[in-house]
Amino acid sequence: MKVVCVMRKVWVFLALSVVLSPHELYGFDVREGFSEVVKETLPAVVSVRVEKEVEVAGGGGGLPFGGRVFPEGHPLFELFDKFEWPQGNQQPRQRKGVADGSGFVVRSEGIVVTNNHVVEGADSIRVTTQEGESYDAEVVGSDPQTDLALLRLEGVEGRMPVLVFGDSDEAEVGDWTLAIGNPLGHLGGSVTAGIISARNRDIRSGIYDDYIQTDTSINQGNSGGPLLNADGEVIGVNTIIFSSGGGGSIGLSFSIPSNLAKLVVAQLLETGSTQRGWLGVEIEDVSEDVSEALDYGGRQGALIARVLPDSPAERGGMKDYDILLRFDGKEVPNGRRLPLIVGLSEVDSLVSVVVWREGRERELRVRLGERGTSEARYREESEEKEVRGAKEEGVGGGLGFRLGEITDDLRRRLGVSRDVVGAIILEVSRGGEAESKGLVVGDIIVEVDRRVVQDVEGVLRGLREVESRGSGVVLLKVRRRNGRNDVVGLRLKQ
Repeated sequence: MKVVCVMRKVWVFLALSVVLSPHELYGFDVREGFSEVVKETLPAVVSVRVEKEVEVAGGGGGLPFGGRVFPEGHPLFELFDKFEWPQGNQQPRQRKGVADGSGFVVRSEGIVVTNNHVVEGADSIRVTTQEGESYDAEVVGSDPQTDLALLRLEGVEGRMPVLVFGDSDEAEVGDWTLAIGNPLGHLGGSVTAGIISARNRDIRSGIYDDYIQTDTSINQGNSGGPLLNADGEVIGVNTIIFSSGGGGSIGLSFSIPSNLAKLVVAQLLETGSTQRGWLGVEIEDVSEDVSEALDYGGRQGALIARVLPDSPAERGGMKDYDILLRFDGKEVPNGRRLPLIVGLSEVDSLVSVVVWREGRERELRVRLGERGTSEARYREESEEKEVRGAKEEGVGGGLGFRLGEITDDLRRRLGVSRDVVGAIILEVSRGGEAESKGLVVGDIIVEVDRRVVQDVEGVLRGLREVESRGSGVVLLKVRRRNGRNDVVGLRLKQ
């Protein structure tokens, strides 16, 4: 039966290929390739050259005569010294360096999109078109968190050709893509083709990871150039490659989706900076143990480990241990995805938030704040320091950790404020339950079973109460050494 079905599909395809043209089958004429698209889009793609101060390491690299090729007094000593041959025992020096990237025009008066990492720290920027015309450029605004920057070309006469943004949400895995750029810094106007390999890629490069992955050949120097669909619309801004040892493409390239780029570019054009929505929560993924303890039964959503005081979330009625399921009508798949969804929302907008709490869904209304302003008052990071000399008071109920009281000395060395109470982890057993769930020395247990604990005895008492009820999982709220709070579910031994 399966063979018959497959053969039937093949015959249908062959029949269609006779009746329909290549354009109707594939969306473009495969006999002509992408030549027409390239003719329309290539003139709007530019090369970007940046000069900046770079640090050059000193050291003689094992050369004789104190790191010099020739001893002082030798006829060739001054020649090699003049051209800065590596010298022994030198401190790092600042020298002018050159970096190359790509970009594309989005406004006919000479507004160019590129990557922030291409122009960051630039002393001067020179942009060259496909026709060989060069312009000095200034940075209108940049956004390091999405790695986007906007340039304004100086002395543009007339109207420059432009590219238009498409809808990256409509792009599907398997769709054709084109990349145009300036690989290796001197091959401007290079065009490569491939397909979309994956969408919504999180490669742990930042909190707004949402990349389009493509096998289109992208190399060093392509950063900031456009990723186009078969209609010539920009669906991504090329930004990251995973390369071979020599820096060449291995078919793993990542682009910022156009729908994210459009929002950032619009804000940079208007104000020169970006604004992002802020909820005011510390979040994490929903683990299997936490899901069981909260009677949820699923893994989708973002667990609220802590609601920050006087934040939009607190004012909107959100609570610790809520599982955020939907935000402004959008599904929240996990904790990593939520900052992107919130960050792209309009500041001061009133949004619907659906959470799981006490066995059922609840809908709340939250008015968003602005990330980077109000948030900064509540987020303090403490220094990474070793935990020594604490008084050992108890063992965590066979869960694989040893606890101690938070002494004044520990508070001072770890930067822990007086309002943080609980018990500090002094030792984590290798191979134990605590280690498997990521607990480390220096973490502070501040809540057990959703109740605040004051000291080691409070932690142990809470563990005993959970065990006496016959619960299989205990929830701990843990203050990490970087200042954030996580909720950890530990499975009790039966």
